[in-house]
Amino acid sequence: MRSLPVVLVASLSVLLLSAATPPARQASALTGEEVLARAARAYRTAPEWFGTVRYVVDIPGAPRHVESQEFGWSAVAEPWLRMPEQYVMQVHGGRIYLAEEGRLEPHTEASLAAGLQAAIDSAFGGQGPPLAPVPMLLPSALTPQAQRDAFRMKLLGPLRIAGVHARSEGPTQDDVELLSENGSVRARFDRVHGWLLAASLVFVPAPGADTIRAEVTYTRHSGPPSPLPPVGALARGRRVSSIAELGGDARAAAHRLDPRAKFLALDGSVATLSALPARFIVLEFWASWCAPCRASLPEVTRFATWARDSASDIAVRLINTEDQEATPALLRARVQRYLERLEVRVPCWIDSASSSHRALGSGLPMTLLMEPGGRVLALHSGYKPGLADTLKRQIREFREAAR
Repeated sequence: MRSLPVVLVASLSVLLLSAATPPARQASALTGEEVLARAARAYRTAPEWFGTVRYVVDIPGAPRHVESQEFGWSAVAEPWLRMPEQYVMQVHGGRIYLAEEGRLEPHTEASLAAGLQAAIDSAFGGQGPPLAPVPMLLPSALTPQAQRDAFRMKLLGPLRIAGVHARSEGPTQDDVELLSENGSVRARFDRVHGWLLAASLVFVPAPGADTIRAEVTYTRHSGPPSPLPPVGALARGRRVSSIAELGGDARAAAHRLDPRAKFLALDGSVATLSALPARFIVLEFWASWCAPCRASLPEVTRFATWARDSASDIAVRLINTEDQEATPALLRARVQRYLERLEVRVPCWIDSASSSHRALGSGLPMTLLMEPGGRVLALHSGYKPGLADTLKRQIREFREAAR
């Protein structure tokens, strides 16, 4: 499904520096500022580039997440980013265009005025936008601060350079260490060409939360990339306002969720959707390690309060998924503590094997509006401000259509 970036963005927004013992190092001939400036200059002057970035994310209590992206630019093609079998993003004339891979339309688009990462966020409508690979951000980074900001991964605080060292097992490589109040980065550069080779990151999403780690590797390829859609035709195609209208979420919304699927309630009992006495059911799939889920839960709580007070034919359930503990009892206790800490008082079930969530896709958070028989009426991927009002509007529309 098209919502996998929700997991990546939720993960990489909370990354940390690896705890592994670093290799023996010696002082570099360059300062950290000089290494970053050299890299920015190398990418800025490269006439063409085609490469991949690979993310390996380790989140306590969740399966290891691995994802790759392709990216590049050339004299005849402005910067582009491909999420294989999902989306293609291309820059053209001061704007970025986003479409499903293999399709020219529809598309979403956004201005580059605020920078590449901000444009990607806008094109995705805040619904799980991917990170722009650092080599795509460095060409426009003209100052030392902008060069450090390229490594912030969207939620790291302001970074400072803590040191630079030559790697003893790779004398043509330099490690630059960057620190912030809420995370760290160790970036490895090729001293001959200036390219970024890899990065280890660490981030704690909130005080007392688990440490999350990621390893990122960058590989340059000599051959040409797979053909890109003609960006001019893409720009002339039909534009839509939401990524959900591109087709990925629309197809998911045509699916059904088995009403007999069994969930584990926090009191240890078994629950099913078919037992809910409601005309409409809203399910919020979430995980304790997912940063956007933390932002989405208050929206769902607000909607659940409205439904309880004014709409007796609506049932709302939180569905915890993709979390792991040694026993079901420990997982129930962990989920209960998490919700109590956030003061969320919406009934919660646990998708123990994560089977229901994975049947619909792997993005989080994921909000479903469905009927008791299992037909999904609407699906929302990623955190979306104003979700409560969107759900109210959609329910009104379905009620009016049924008259």
